[in-house]
Amino acid sequence: MPPYRRLAKGLNKCVAWFGGVTRYAKFDNLAQVVKRSCRYEPIFTEMIQQWAMYYGIGLLAARVRKPRDKPHVENEVKLVYQRIYAPLRDRVFFSLAELNAAIEGQLHQHHNEPFRQETFNRRQLFESQEKPLLAALPATLYELKHKVQAKVCQDYHVILGEDWHHYSVPYQYIGKQLDVIYDTDTVEIYHLHQRVALHRRSFKRRGWTTLKEHMPEAHQKIHEQRGWNKDDFLKKAATIGPDTHAFLEALFQSRTFTEQCFQASLGVMRLAKIYGPKRLEAACRRAIAFGTYTYRIIHTILHNNVDKEELPTVQGNLFQIPEHENVRGSDAYG
Repeated sequence: MPPYRRLAKGLNKCVAWFGGVTRYAKFDNLAQVVKRSCRYEPIFTEMIQQWAMYYGIGLLAARVRKPRDKPHVENEVKLVYQRIYAPLRDRVFFSLAELNAAIEGQLHQHHNEPFRQETFNRRQLFESQEKPLLAALPATLYELKHKVQAKVCQDYHVILGEDWHHYSVPYQYIGKQLDVIYDTDTVEIYHLHQRVALHRRSFKRRGWTTLKEHMPEAHQKIHEQRGWNKDDFLKKAATIGPDTHAFLEALFQSRTFTEQCFQASLGVMRLAKIYGPKRLEAACRRAIAFGTYTYRIIHTILHNNVDKEELPTVQGNLFQIPEHENVRGSDAYG
């Protein structure tokens, strides 16, 4: 797990354990939090700013090499070693869960230990004086979001490189550079800080997520008229012949996203009107023999009249080697 993910997970567990959020959070100058240290105006990383905005927490940074900026933290680190790690140093653990349970037990013991010359402990002090001052937690814990920039392609989609998935935006933004902010559930797309598209995250590699309202008006009408889908193309191909049907079925299986096969399938079907169903069947049979499934190969075969030539004998896409005196058979290998 990358450091920034571990940090976000740890901070979430922290606020969940306290049951609320503080007004401010002061951090040491670790790289995942502070981008540039400064006594008067430190610059924080985008990740920690997102986290702070989500919970409504103000960010502070301790001065570099100034332990007195965080004396209570430094003292608690010492106590953690003395009262949690030290008592466990001679024990052997056989799983991470077992170790965590032992640490949690020592932590509760530390919190329930009364202060010297006092009748109350740390837990009671927190619950009576500090917890009532905490702000309420949101309904869900913060989820780390990622931000990338993407240029809108001519097909009015942006590509999220992590999955190479295509998400649509209104066609008016073709050619523009947009900000894409995403997590495991949603994909938000912004132009000049204005959200222009919102999609549910899809993990289908090289897939397509398209909203009808993002299409140009002409595309919407075509989409409504055609209503393309895989089954319709296969049914039409079956009316031409079994080889055309088998070719289109292999074409769909060879691509990772179905939608991109529609234009190629349409082109193959139209070749039947130009060259006739019998020639298209022969061309598809030849393409299947070579294991090549593209519109271009079918068009080339028909255009060059290769479909009229005799198809070589094929065994598993490999042509049979003719018998020859210089070719040894299985008898040569005893």
